[in-house]
Amino acid sequence: MKIGLIADIHANFDALVTVLDALSAEKVDKIICLGDLVGYGPDPMECIRIVSDAAETVLAGNHDHAAAGLLPIDQFNPDAKAAMQWTQDQLDESAKNYLKSLPIEMQDGDLMAIHATPEAPEKFLYIMKEMDIKTNLDLLKLPLCIVAHSHVPGIFVKDNTGDLFVHHEPKLIFADGSKYLINIGSIGQPRDGNPNAAFGVLDRKAGTYELKRIPYDVENVQRKMAEKNLPGSLIDRLAFGR
Repeated sequence: MKIGLIADIHANFDALVTVLDALSAEKVDKIICLGDLVGYGPDPMECIRIVSDAAETVLAGNHDHAAAGLLPIDQFNPDAKAAMQWTQDQLDESAKNYLKSLPIEMQDGDLMAIHATPEAPEKFLYIMKEMDIKTNLDLLKLPLCIVAHSHVPGIFVKDNTGDLFVHHEPKLIFADGSKYLINIGSIGQPRDGNPNAAFGVLDRKAGTYELKRIPYDVENVQRKMAEKNLPGSLIDRLAFGR
């Protein structure tokens, strides 16, 4: 089975449909979304509709919980808070109830998927530092955990000797006895210095994972954000992937 992995769409319709077209060309059997359908971007209702139709499994991210009123927005920085207040005003009750209904993690055989961390899925912590990687790899009960949230893709491995290392190539071949923590990056707001939308393809039959990047019409998204008076910093950063 070939699985498309998407996350951190952040109401970026243009990036989302570009990625879904790419996954169709990859002939994936199903799609798993790791959350944050909304927040930051200009098309929250459209993205909820499309993801709910396209993905077999959809998990909740912290922005989804905030938009649905399950998480206070005071913890967000001022621009993220302003964008979230705007987002809440755009969502109807059906959309908010849908976001409320989403689980925060899933397990399927030897695969676990979570928006944030296996350490504390409900706290929406980040995996950014070496100690975060070690802690979460050590906690894994299954050999493969897919995460998102930081908007920075990465492949982290604990091999059968207990050694930890970063896999730097976009394609990975799984090895028996190793554990893997894979961040698939962000569709709608990459933050690794690459503005192209990020997503993953997990091929269970071949025993591989591959990070994919694809360009989309950034300028059109920026135009829509400006028309809706979303914060300028959120508009500008799309062009730089930061």
